Amino acid sequence: MNDIKIKDRETEIEYLRLALVLSGVQIDYMTTKLVNRIFKEVAKRKGKFNIGHAAEIRASHAAEIQDYFKEESKEDSTFKETN
Repeated sequence: MNDIKIKDRETEIEYLRLALVLSGVQIDYMTTKLVNRIFKEVAKRKGKFNIGHAAEIRASHAAEIQDYFKEESKEDSTFKETN
């Protein structure tokens, strides 16, 4: 699977990913972003996190990834057509 291009990465997520890698946790950018979302939601709900919340996060994360790569493929095909 492809990963998010460096130019498109959020600094906060990339710092977290780097800290995890330096700590011995091998993790890609997209998984780090998902973990960060889950952590923030758990902290916000203070112990009242449930499967419904997890499903919402997972679905929105998957949709965001799909949209990103759909847009990237459009940009790639536009580039190829102009060259």
